[in-house]
Amino acid sequence: MFTHFVASLNQRKNRLYDHLAKRVGGCVLCGQTSGEMPASPRLCAGCAETLTHTCLDDEPHPRCTQCAHLLHTAEPLCGDCMTDPPAFDRSVVFADYVGQMQHALLQFKFHHALHLAPLLADGLRHALSEYAQTQRPDMLVLVPALPSRVQQRGFNPLRLIMQHIDLRVIWPSNTPVFRPDALMRVHHDQLQIHVKPDQRRKQVKNAFALAADFSPLGQHIAVIDDIITTGATLHEIAHTLKQSGARQVDNVLIARTPKSPKL
Repeated sequence: MFTHFVASLNQRKNRLYDHLAKRVGGCVLCGQTSGEMPASPRLCAGCAETLTHTCLDDEPHPRCTQCAHLLHTAEPLCGDCMTDPPAFDRSVVFADYVGQMQHALLQFKFHHALHLAPLLADGLRHALSEYAQTQRPDMLVLVPALPSRVQQRGFNPLRLIMQHIDLRVIWPSNTPVFRPDALMRVHHDQLQIHVKPDQRRKQVKNAFALAADFSPLGQHIAVIDDIITTGATLHEIAHTLKQSGARQVDNVLIARTPKSPKL
């Protein structure tokens, strides 16, 4: 009962922040009112520009169609995806995980800056809209949150962001089914922030299972997450879904951690 009350209170507060941001017109990141960008009515032009490498650039940066890393060649895939392809088929992201985007996600997830949920939803909505230009999945699912983190935070970040997105606007006809509880995390209850990339795939091996009432057999699934770094978690989820019969698994994300330059 208390958890439901807190969730309801948070929803009302988020709607209030959203309403005030639209009415006042101030940027939710810096408070300035120097205009807005198509990405979000909650951003000033200056902060919108710091969301680097978004698909709103005058000259969009090409990305690997499978893992969404920025490319410097005309090839549709990066070298890693050509030599060691992940289990998922494609990825669409809104921005790189740098600058103001990194700041906003960190503040939202780890410092209870819940008023940033509508802004992050704008970014995810933009990625979904780009994805919807060529794809219509049968279902949308969420990467399951770490239970200990949900309890510690008092909210589920992805669920809160998705509350601000109307899938019927993105797909007016044949709207995909939204199944936020389709996946479960059966082990690995620690964050991977400080884990080396070559250890991540081992740590999430067999970490996910399907809900008892969920079957991806023959389905085209789009997996929603906030950030992709090594892709280990999304690879394991796609592997799990395809083992159960999914015919295609894609990712739609807010941000992509850029590839570190090789020394």
